[in-house]
Amino acid sequence: MIKPLHSPSEVRAESAASPQLQTLKLGLDVHADSIVVGRLLDHSAPQPAQRFTPAQFLAWIPSQPKPAVSVHSGYEAGPFGFGRHRDLVALGVHNLVVQPVCLDAHHKGINHDHSDAKELCLRLDRYVAGNAHALATVRVPTPAEEQKRSASRQLAHRARATGRLRLDHDRDGALKPAPGNTLRNP
Repeated sequence: MIKPLHSPSEVRAESAASPQLQTLKLGLDVHADSIVVGRLLDHSAPQPAQRFTPAQFLAWIPSQPKPAVSVHSGYEAGPFGFGRHRDLVALGVHNLVVQPVCLDAHHKGINHDHSDAKELCLRLDRYVAGNAHALATVRVPTPAEEQKRSASRQLAHRARATGRLRLDHDRDGALKPAPGNTLRNP
């Protein structure tokens, strides 16, 4: 019988004894006024999540343990665009923008920022380890593509908003329904 070169416990003990950090993984739950960060060092258990303002978070990234061979992060795509992604890439972080999913893995009905950040961190760990099905990534558009997309979405939104009720101003400046657009009860 051929003996394996290293047992899993030997590999874990060896990496624990190694002073160099191999990978740092950050699961980010991003909101307009805060970012909740779940952190996982190498293959350890995730650390408790921390809440930052966006400015505090960008200042916190460079203060992470050095020298990590690679720093990975991931956050769910949302209404804030891809500026956060570009900021992280500029800091040398391998960032993924992922499709939003239900992060309540055990269906406990508990859904808060800290558990979401932890679950994103754990899924990111599996993705980085080679499980391509752990996260569904989103293609990040170039700034020009994002600007064009934003402009077309704003135009479509305005068209929907004005299409609901077309209003004109009368001579006194009061609003009234435009000709041919009457309010009817359904």
